[in-house]
Amino acid sequence: MSFPPRHIGLRTTLLGLLAGSTALAMAAVASVALEETHVVLNDLGKDHFKTISIGVASAVESELQRIPDAFHQERLLASVSDGLDIKLRLKEQLTAMALLLEPGAVIGYGDHRINLYARARRLPKGLVEVDEAFPNAFGEEVMEEDVVSEGSVDKSFEPPQAIDTEYEKTDWFKRGLRTQSLAWTRPRQIESGVTGISAFVPFIPDEAEGPVGVFHIDIPLDDIERWLTNVQLGSGGRVFIIDDRGEVLLGPIGDDIATVDAQAVINASIPGLTHGLGKLRVGAFMDNRVIKGDDTYYTGFYDLSFHGGLNWNIAVIAPEDDFLHLAEERIAWIAGIALVLVLIVAAVSLWIANRIARPIVGITGDIEHIGLMEFTEREPPQSIVREITVLGQSVERMKSGLRSMERYIPSEVARGLVAKGDEAKLSVERREIGIFFSDIEGFTGIAERMDPINLVDELREYFDAMTEEIERNGGAIDKFIGDAVMALFNAPVMRESFARDLCNAAIDCQIRLEQLRGEWMSEGRVPLRMRIGLGLGDVLVGNIGSTHRFGYTVVGDPVNIAARFEGVNKTFGTQILGSQTLRERAGDGFEWRVLDWIIVTGRTGASTACELLGRKGEVPADTLALRDAYEAALGLYRHRSFDEAVAAFETILSRWPEDKASVAMAERARLLLANPPGPEWDGVYAMQHK
Repeated sequence: MSFPPRHIGLRTTLLGLLAGSTALAMAAVASVALEETHVVLNDLGKDHFKTISIGVASAVESELQRIPDAFHQERLLASVSDGLDIKLRLKEQLTAMALLLEPGAVIGYGDHRINLYARARRLPKGLVEVDEAFPNAFGEEVMEEDVVSEGSVDKSFEPPQAIDTEYEKTDWFKRGLRTQSLAWTRPRQIESGVTGISAFVPFIPDEAEGPVGVFHIDIPLDDIERWLTNVQLGSGGRVFIIDDRGEVLLGPIGDDIATVDAQAVINASIPGLTHGLGKLRVGAFMDNRVIKGDDTYYTGFYDLSFHGGLNWNIAVIAPEDDFLHLAEERIAWIAGIALVLVLIVAAVSLWIANRIARPIVGITGDIEHIGLMEFTEREPPQSIVREITVLGQSVERMKSGLRSMERYIPSEVARGLVAKGDEAKLSVERREIGIFFSDIEGFTGIAERMDPINLVDELREYFDAMTEEIERNGGAIDKFIGDAVMALFNAPVMRESFARDLCNAAIDCQIRLEQLRGEWMSEGRVPLRMRIGLGLGDVLVGNIGSTHRFGYTVVGDPVNIAARFEGVNKTFGTQILGSQTLRERAGDGFEWRVLDWIIVTGRTGASTACELLGRKGEVPADTLALRDAYEAALGLYRHRSFDEAVAAFETILSRWPEDKASVAMAERARLLLANPPGPEWDGVYAMQHK
């Protein structure tokens, strides 16, 4: 027992889709939450970077802050005068300044006026070692050394020694004479053999126009380097001190490779900062994320600008995986769960979507084909959604209606209407058109003798064959008028070869009908014959009729000529007649016979009636011989040589007695021979019937 397919409403379907969408939304929310977690962890990392930076900055400032404090004592030298007092006063001054420094620091003074250089080294336990270099009576430099405790000078000097200070060649001395305030050198190896830095200020007496000497302080930075080495920042994080151009000045001790790699990361990170290191505000912190090679790094920069133009910055660098490793493992686990849920929801949604989309896709394909007036043969799509099933059935009914419309009007017109999507309106245009008219010989008598059902069947077979040949040659059926066929060439679709196509269609229709006659005769059915009239010329083509009911057709004189030529075939016993205009436009690929110059019924102008014999190379030689003889006799007729014309036509009939055209023309020539026409006669014959 079969059951009809069950359908559910669109509402239920949408609820199912909503459930899937909700699941996907949950996955999206989870994804966003994970991303936000990542952002929060990043922020925590940045805060950690900033905390470390502030700690390093405090350590560096505590080391270097003593230098400006020590240099404040330089005011005491303002009263220093020439003579031996200057050495004593200088030693006292240097000792006082050295006691403000940490052990290992060196403070010195060079004076180019008296070629004097003195220095004091801060020793542990409150001791200061003071050295002095000055020229002796022989112009040689000698050194005196004192050891001072808590600022008191021991007057016992060691024996003078010759030394080579060359203080005037040092960077601090040369730059100190050119500056007006506290300045710094870059970190370098100082006299003690460790990394250090020199600060210097010029000494300008009141009476002098410029500096006469320079004070300098050498501060070892090994404590800062050890502090940088001991900073814990994951397994791969490092802290560096850099200048305002980003060049590494100090870093972890004994980690040259890390320093080289850090310089590359810093160079890559600085362009991504908002304003660059040069615009970093005092105490401000900026961070960046940079990809270098296969690794991703987080970088932080903290301003360490110091009194005297010491434009340093703290640079903190750590691989992203270092401080986000555990968090990212957690994130990866959550993301994995979310991914599984998303895949499950996606599979469910896919199943639902397929059940709904498959019939819609089929309907969409049908509608696309309908737009081209192409109709697929398939069963209406079935769907679990009731509305989709109804839509599919409606499309099938629309296809049936359009198929029916295509049988009433030219298919090209129907395609145009559907493609444009516009409502049909009354409208015409002038265009050169080829017109095809055909009619079955003796159809009235045939219809009287045949059973109506058999007659309709045979007509259907006849019309099918003629339609096929006409459309194959580029024509469009305009209408069926009883047993007659009217077709158009160069409308609705324009074709440059329409005149040639029209002639080929007429020939192919006669050939096809001859084949059908053989079949019908073998079946004992009535063999049909037809006559064809062809016309060509400018007509009005388009939608013609009343406001509410119209059809696509043509009107104009060429249409009447084609219709009349179909009837003239009866007079001349021919099958296809066309005009001289068509003969010229069709080209030289056809064989023609000029029959007569006639005025068809309903017109006043003359037309040249030309019989289309066939395509060149396909017409029998005997037929061409008849054509040539006939046209020669017609020439005699046109030149009023009626006796010769009668003889010529009779000669033709002796050879081709079935040529009805020669019979008609011979009879007409005899009448004119018996009753010669007046001088106004031009050889044109007015037809008396259609």
